[in-house]
This record gives sequence, C-alpha cells and structure tokens, in this order.
Amino acid sequence: TLAPEAGSQRLRDVINKGVTEEALFDHMRRLFEHGWQQAKFYFMLGLPTETFEDLEAIPDLCRRVAYLAGPNAKRIQITAAVSPFVPKTHTPFQWERQLSLEEIRERIYFLKDIVRRNKRLTLRWHEPDMSWLEGVFARGDRSLAPAVERAYRLGALFSSWSDHLDIDKWRQAVADTGIDAESYLAARDPENPLPW
Repeated sequence: TLAPEAGSQRLRDVINKGVTEEALFDHMRRLFEHGWQQAKFYFMLGLPTETFEDLEAIPDLCRRVAYLAGPNAKRIQITAAVSPFVPKTHTPFQWERQLSLEEIRERIYFLKDIVRRNKRLTLRWHEPDMSWLEGVFARGDRSLAPAVERAYRLGALFSSWSDHLDIDKWRQAVADTGIDAESYLAARDPENPLPW
C-alpha cells in the first residue's frame, strides 16, 4: 500500500508530497521482483488546482505500474482507492473549499469509466456522503453542537462506520437546527478569523 495522493507529478508538487514517479516505479519493480502481485494506491479527489487531466493521471499511473510487472505476470491487480479531499485546520489548505457532492460523484464516475476498461485495475472510493459530513465537522465550531445532539436524538449513531451512516438523519439535524452546512465546505477568506 502506497499513498501517492495524486496521479500527476504536477499535483503531487502542489501538495508538497515529495514522491516522484521514478521512486514509485523503482519501489514497485522491486516488489514485483519479489513476487508481489497486488498493490493499493491511495489518492485524493478535489485537491486544490486539480484538473481532469490530473484525474486521468490516476488510472494512467496505475496502468504503468501494472505494466512494470512484465508481460508474463498473470495475476497482477492494482487498486486505486480515492477519497475526497477534506480541508483540515492548521494546514496550508484550511482556507480551500471542498468539492460539492455532485462534483465528487462526477469525478468518481469519470474514473470508474476509465478503470473499467482494464482488468488489472480496480477502483475503490470513500463514500461521498461521509466525506460531506467529515468536511462540515473538520472546520466547524461549537455552533455545530446542537446539530450533533439533534442527530443523536434522531438515532444517528456510529456514523463514522459507513454501514451505520444515515446521512438523512444528519441532514435533518442540520436543517432542524438552522445550520448552513454548506458554508463549512466553502472557501474561506484568509483575512477573516477562523473558528479555531
């Protein structure tokens, strides 16, 4: 399992990842030489400055890694696991916006369409609704407390487990308490004070 975070070198440079394709390929060659047949790569969707060209670079990078195994490798499987970028406090990207649910889904479908054409590649993704909720709370403040209590009262328990997440209860809790959840996902003015 490796975390290049972005498919293109340009975007890895933007987020200051410090992983080059050459280093990644050298590492994977050694793993294939030692008999490894599977690899999982973690990527983020919606990083600042991301383009669809950067997205196309995700399956392209995975294809090139699979190619490194050689023509005789029969059971190679490369998994690309993608998660929506959630701006976090105390990071250089705390002022950036988070993609809308529609944009996240559009990018996942875009990648699914590319990946399904290659038997050696698999795409996995983080549940967009869970990322939406994470984004609201990642840069939230104490004014979200009534929504948390209301969601609890509605039965939203163990929401960090995808099989227990009931996003409708959270949306109802947000609406019932008059909170504008989307404002927590929006870009922030660097001149304004931050809740934390």
